[in-house]
Amino acid sequence: RMSEPTTTDWRRGALLQAAGIIAAFHIGKVPGQLAGLTRELDLSLTQAGSLVSLFNLVAALFGVTLGLLVDRTGALRAAVGGLALAAAASLAATVEEGLGALVAKRAVEGFGFLLTVSSIPSILVGEVSAQARRRAMGLWGSYMPTGMALSMAASGAVGDLGGWRLVWRLVAAFGFVWAGVLWLSFR
Repeated sequence: RMSEPTTTDWRRGALLQAAGIIAAFHIGKVPGQLAGLTRELDLSLTQAGSLVSLFNLVAALFGVTLGLLVDRTGALRAAVGGLALAAAASLAATVEEGLGALVAKRAVEGFGFLLTVSSIPSILVGEVSAQARRRAMGLWGSYMPTGMALSMAASGAVGDLGGWRLVWRLVAAFGFVWAGVLWLSFR
C-alpha cells in the first residue's frame, strides 16, 4: 500500500479535473446538436431523445461492472482507456448514416465516460493530503456541470461551422489528447 501524501499537488489535481470535464463533453455535445441530428438523420423526437438519455442507461446497466473493471485494471489505465474509448466511439460515429449505429457508438461513449469518471477519484486521492481531501473531492464534483455547460455552449457555434460531425470530431480530439496527457503525467 502506498503511503498517504503529506502535501497536495494541485496542478496534478487540475489535470484530473480536466479529464472529467473532457469526459463530460460527450454528454453536453448532444443537446446543442439535436436539431441538426434530427434533420440530417431524419430522427423522431423520441429517437433523438434516446441519444441524450443513453448514458443513464449505460450507467444503470454497467455501473457495478465498471467499478470491478477499474479495480482490476488500475485506475490510471481505466481513466486513460475510458477517455480513448469514448473518443474513438465519438470519431467512429461521424461516419454513420443511421440511428442504430449511432446509438451503438453512443453506448460505447457512455461506457468510456463511466470508466473515466469512476476511476479518477481514486487517482485524485493519491495526489492530495488528508487535510485537502474534502476540498479536492468537492472540486471533483463540479466536473459534470462544467463539462456539460462548456460543451453545450460551444457545440452550437461549432455545429454552425461544420455540423454535428465536426462537434463529435472535436470532442474526440480532446479525449485523445487528454488520454495522452494523463498517461504521460501519471504513469
